[in-house]
Amino acid sequence: MSGAVDFYFDFVSPMSYIGLARLQDVQARTGCNINFHPFFLGGVMKAAGVQPPPTIPAKAAFIQRDMARHAKRFAKPFVFNPAFPMNTRSLLIAATGLEGDERLPAFISFGFSLVWEKAVDVSRPDLLQAAWVDAPIGFDAFEALAGDEAHAARLKANTQKAVERGAFGAPTFFVGDEMFFGQDRLDFVEDALTAKNWI
Repeated sequence: MSGAVDFYFDFVSPMSYIGLARLQDVQARTGCNINFHPFFLGGVMKAAGVQPPPTIPAKAAFIQRDMARHAKRFAKPFVFNPAFPMNTRSLLIAATGLEGDERLPAFISFGFSLVWEKAVDVSRPDLLQAAWVDAPIGFDAFEALAGDEAHAARLKANTQKAVERGAFGAPTFFVGDEMFFGQDRLDFVEDALTAKNWI
């Protein structure tokens, strides 16, 4: 198996927030590389014919308590964002623009903290700018990245590639060609990386 994990995510996904923390733990144990692939979750779910959680009343009511449980178990600060499901397009495009940049992992962690620790409605530029504190890049640099049409096209390509690989939600992980969906499958991701108990 490959020594790398492809991590497909959208900042709007609270389980991707938990998934990143758990994946970083896997990286610490295995030394694997993490390849970050921002994608537009709404586009992936639409292509797969999957209904977003907020459109299913029972699931919408459940997700807040379920996330609180996960955050407690993995010792992550968590505030359910009242703007959920907010538009995270600008953060996703900027992250895409930073692919290959050493600041990308810190930017992704910062983006998740805005959404799921500080509960910022990142679809509102005024609120986003006000919360832009201790970021790995300046706000002007962020706006330049987010406004770049080439980066937006790459985000669209990332999304299409995820669909072609079989993704239907977030977070989605790949080790080689093997797909794993959900942060609760990271034990299997680690097994694949180490060839332990692998099927």
